[in-house]
Amino acid sequence: MEQNYQPEYYYRVDSYIGIREICKDELFRAARWQNGGRCWRHASLIAASNTLQPHEAIYRISFWKNEDDARKDLSARNCNEPHVMLRIKRDAVIEALHGWEFEEDDFLPGRAALIWCRTIKAGERFCDDGIPFSAFEVWEAGTWRPWFSADAVQPDRVRLARSGWLPIYLHEDRGVVLVHWYAVASSGATGKIWILLTTDERSPTNLGNNEYAIYQVANFLLSGPLKLVTGYVVGVLPIHVSSDNIWTEQYSVAVAEQPARSLTDRIFRRAGAPSRWEVKKEWVMRNREEHDLIVRSGLRGARPEAKDSAWLPKSF
Repeated sequence: MEQNYQPEYYYRVDSYIGIREICKDELFRAARWQNGGRCWRHASLIAASNTLQPHEAIYRISFWKNEDDARKDLSARNCNEPHVMLRIKRDAVIEALHGWEFEEDDFLPGRAALIWCRTIKAGERFCDDGIPFSAFEVWEAGTWRPWFSADAVQPDRVRLARSGWLPIYLHEDRGVVLVHWYAVASSGATGKIWILLTTDERSPTNLGNNEYAIYQVANFLLSGPLKLVTGYVVGVLPIHVSSDNIWTEQYSVAVAEQPARSLTDRIFRRAGAPSRWEVKKEWVMRNREEHDLIVRSGLRGARPEAKDSAWLPKSF
């Protein structure tokens, strides 16, 4: 059994959603500290802030000194939303943050380390200096995994693919949008095959109220990968996952037997889109039926950063 007291390591507990944001950067960076608001009012940081110049800022990062305290912190925080425990060798932190101040955390003496610096202001949130991700390990499935092997840091295209979702690229005004899709038959009275869509977390936009994007997806899929189900009425369900909630819309998609006369269709034709399909926003499923589709798609397992409460039927 692994010993919980290993003085060569530091430990951290971060929210799962926070880890997803950190992954978008190139380094694990220290956050800016300001005297006031919600910041911990550490005595040394307060003293340094009293002589701070306008072009300077204070940046700090904290670590647990032992695994037991980190595990207790993880257990407490997981009651509200999913969190992740990390560890890193202390030598790696000292090397990456050379010249920084290493102190006892005055709020948690003997249990936590406070590491900080006073330097030229780099940004409103984070310092230019940081620690390489490769120095961290992540606690998952009962073992410590190297950072880049951990499920918590895998990109959407990897973790959604594991659940059977497939990629499709849309060309929007803001750039190329990567969308993941999954086809599943409704188990309710609607009798439809639904195409579930969710945008990649790194895409510049989502599909909210974007009927033309939904049309593009439906046209591509029903003319190619899902051509065999074009004889059925097909619904499209865009899904946006945040840490607190799941947002959805419902669209029906059907073969346009006659040229459509709606303003939307005319816009589509001017944009050069084929007129074979009609896309119409309409709510035809109850919350629980919609919830059942999302559960069966495996999306929750692919997006574990959302709170448990977000996945309840009442949240839709």
